[in-house]
Amino acid sequence: MVSWVGPRLMAHLGNLGKQHDAEPLTFDYFGEQVTVTDTFNDIDYLEFLEQSEGEKKSNLDFLRDVSRLLFDDDNYARFWAGRRRGKQTIKDVFDTLMDLIEAASGRPTGLPSDSSDGQQATGQSSAVVSSSLTERLAGRPDLQLVVAQAAEARAAG
Repeated sequence: MVSWVGPRLMAHLGNLGKQHDAEPLTFDYFGEQVTVTDTFNDIDYLEFLEQSEGEKKSNLDFLRDVSRLLFDDDNYARFWAGRRRGKQTIKDVFDTLMDLIEAASGRPTGLPSDSSDGQQATGQSSAVVSSSLTERLAGRPDLQLVVAQAAEARAAG
């Protein structure tokens, strides 16, 4: 319902938007308990990619920047301490960060409610990598390779 307010009778549409309350995402990582910031969502990641577009970053800088997007300072330190303890590779850390982004942003989504019988069996297909992500990493074949390898590893199960 539209109401009219103020001396000039401007339309006021009331409260718009939907508040999304996020529960903290906590996980164990090689002896460290780490929590993802509860303010992160998929738009934050897209903004990060957009701001990073055209920047020449090393793989390590890219991983650190994504980590700082997901964690406050204390949890960032815990995550990197766990990474060291677990002797994680660039691909390992990238996969973990992508899993966290998917979990924190609510993607991928679950099956539609009318899928009570489950998914139909399909043949094995090649991994699909988001074209927008690969486009954003244009000029960075090293990062494109990490993304492609992570997608293939996920597809393999």
